[in-house]
Amino acid sequence: MGYARSLVPQEFRHNEALVHNQAYYNAMVLRKSVNVAWDKKKEIIETVMKNITVSGYTDVVIDIESINDFVDMNRVDKFWRKFNG
Repeated sequence: MGYARSLVPQEFRHNEALVHNQAYYNAMVLRKSVNVAWDKKKEIIETVMKNITVSGYTDVVIDIESINDFVDMNRVDKFWRKFNG
């Protein structure tokens, strides 16, 4: 989950839905990987999937710029300054 969180832009890491969706995407990429043994993949995927709730579309990767188009960045900046000075 820490790795998934690190892949979400910092200003959106407070949004657990985005972090969970990133973790889901990571699990699906791992599932298709041929470089990791199935036993290890199964363990990681099961651990991730029991700790997340996926929301929205699961068959589409949405670029952060597309999300930014729907976000009031003034409010995000205000929120960010509130918690980070």
